[in-house]
Amino acid sequence: MKNNYILRILKVCVGSFLSGLGIAYCMLSGYGADPITVFFDGVNKATGMDVGTISNLTLLVLATGAFFVDRKQVGVGTFLTPFFMKFGIDFGMGLNLMHDGWMDIMWFIIGIFVIAIGIAMAISAEIGQQGTDALILGLAKKYGTQYYVIRWITDGTFLIIGLILGGKLTWGTVIATLLLGRIITYFLNHLFKREKNQDSSLTVKG
Repeated sequence: MKNNYILRILKVCVGSFLSGLGIAYCMLSGYGADPITVFFDGVNKATGMDVGTISNLTLLVLATGAFFVDRKQVGVGTFLTPFFMKFGIDFGMGLNLMHDGWMDIMWFIIGIFVIAIGIAMAISAEIGQQGTDALILGLAKKYGTQYYVIRWITDGTFLIIGLILGGKLTWGTVIATLLLGRIITYFLNHLFKREKNQDSSLTVKG
């Protein structure tokens, strides 16, 4: 039992690092990243707060909301994820990637899939999710809705607010908004297979 819990903690840490690394790949490609990045950019331009502070406050608010929706989604992983995600972003941003038209597109595509694998791995550990996913999973479970449907709604909300506040929109961000939830769900169902007693809201129907 103890070894299993240690393995779950490792999955959260590695998964969070990978999702941060994927975000860095997307940002370095020049094609944008996930919608919450647009939100952070918009709030930064509107208030002058640094992105790190905005990120921590946002995750805190989302985790608090998730606690009231479904407190099982909040746990040790909720507190570990931001640190390892930041580590992944910082590590990735320090890489000297090759750049040209096709290479940048490749890095963006790789980034999206690495983000999805990382998030799916962290979710599959089931010891608490980072604020965004904790709230999405809680709402999906409460309303019997698919994970990717709730993610479309939350990502779309972050994107719209970010744009209103002056955040930068790229075609890559639009692609991430439309596809990321489905790719995460795919990896949860196939790479990190769910057990029968686990959350059915993560299962893709048809």
